[in-house]
Amino acid sequence: MNQLTKGSKIKLYFMNEAIAEIDGIFEGFINLGEDSAILIKTAENEKYKVIPTASVAYIDITELFEEKKEDESNKNVTYFA
Repeated sequence: MNQLTKGSKIKLYFMNEAIAEIDGIFEGFINLGEDSAILIKTAENEKYKVIPTASVAYIDITELFEEKKEDESNKNVTYFA
């Protein structure tokens, strides 16, 4: 199952006075008072925008950033000879 990861390129549509859109890079979720919000680094001028999740109409993921997972099969293994 895919999940929205930090570094993914997205186009976010949100409700302002009309539906507005922002292209950028997803940086994560943050708390905004008692509400949650989405933090986006904009594509055009690399400024950060905070969009409350309640105003999000939908999100297009244009490029999913794949996090590299470390091989945990040999992690914390002790060998005796």
